[in-house]
Amino acid sequence: MSIERYCNQDLILFSTLSVREDILSYMAACLLRHGYTKESYREAVLARERVYPTGLGGETIGIAIPHTDIVHVIKPAICLCILKDPVEFGLMGGDDAETVRVSVVFMLALREPEKQLEVLQMVITMLEQEHYLKSLLQCCSAEEALAILVQASR
Repeated sequence: MSIERYCNQDLILFSTLSVREDILSYMAACLLRHGYTKESYREAVLARERVYPTGLGGETIGIAIPHTDIVHVIKPAICLCILKDPVEFGLMGGDDAETVRVSVVFMLALREPEKQLEVLQMVITMLEQEHYLKSLLQCCSAEEALAILVQASR
């Protein structure tokens, strides 16, 4: 999978936000501003995250993979947000009380359901090879982060 098909420097964010909903709204606004999603995307992704949390814990770094239905997407994209400090997200497949401290968020806006598995596999590979996530946390620019994503997706 070629990550450049879904992500570019405009979709790589750095944030000091400390509330999950604020982070998701910030990312959704980026996707909307760049023409990847419909206005309905933000509320749909927030609603889905409340019911089906997307946090995953790695050995030392947690990630989240928020997404929602394809009807809210205009063209496919992945928005990446690197958090200054970890934020609590619900644990994927867990109950309401289980959380994971997330430092990297991959927000998916996909139009083809069959591509979702391919994209998720790439993100899971990054989680399993935490040196990529550690490198992302050290990034100072979107260009640098994109280079790491490209390397990790090969």
